Amino acid sequence: MIQTIPDFTSLEGRSVLVTGAAGFIGRRLTAALDALRIETIGVGRRGHDSRSPGLPYVCGDITSSEILDKIDVPISQIVHLAGRINAQTRHEYVTDNVHATMVVADWASKHQIERIIYVSTVGVYAPAPLIAESSAIGPSSTYALTKYLGEQVIVTSGIPYAILRPSFIYGPGDRNGFIARLYESLESGSRIMVRDECRDFIHVDDVVDGVIRALGYTGKNEIFCFGSGRLTILPKLATSIAHACGKELSHVSAQGRSNGCVDWGLARKELAWTPAVSLEDPILAEAAYQEE
Repeated sequence: MIQTIPDFTSLEGRSVLVTGAAGFIGRRLTAALDALRIETIGVGRRGHDSRSPGLPYVCGDITSSEILDKIDVPISQIVHLAGRINAQTRHEYVTDNVHATMVVADWASKHQIERIIYVSTVGVYAPAPLIAESSAIGPSSTYALTKYLGEQVIVTSGIPYAILRPSFIYGPGDRNGFIARLYESLESGSRIMVRDECRDFIHVDDVVDGVIRALGYTGKNEIFCFGSGRLTILPKLATSIAHACGKELSHVSAQGRSNGCVDWGLARKELAWTPAVSLEDPILAEAAYQEE
């Protein structure tokens, strides 16, 4: 939920293009933009989502500029969400997270787009107790590496940008994150791997709020970190949610990585953003997933 409404006068008479509009974040973002009466066009591989029935939508693969060339209305800014979280090969990660970003950046340059909002991940950082914009880069997965390379595509494109690095995202519509897989495991009775680690979780609606605030941002090119600023212990969270659901947790323990909490002070200063949704109550978290 948007806490205060940013200034969108720069968007008047022009539309925002959202790539990955039918995805986890994209569906909730386009619905929020529609509620704010911001003209939006979606593009993505999957079909149109009923959450925003009036949304102009182009279905196709943005690894080719032919799909973007079908857009025939003036675009002010692009929110680039499209990407690959889980892939079978490194080549798929590179194609969808790096090459597709090049296509979007080239198209943006050709059409004189005012700004690109690129949604990346805090996974681009090396492990540290506290993560902030200036923390050392050290991606530990192919996904995080290719998201960082996508960032560099945007940075070197010459187009004004805001790069957003959210922490571990959860919420309705998620199919890939730990909490989503935990609920699926509890429902099916299957076993889930629970790593002995802590994570800074952020609700998808808080990420959407950050993206919308970035659309109203008129400052210099910037990178923003988003998180709750609090660490959650995974085994404890899994046990709490299982108890709240009245289910038996069947899991395998595994060693985890050292994740730090996220310092979101710059987002607060420049975007007037603060996280609004807490993960503290597992019953509320479970109810959020039942929304879908």
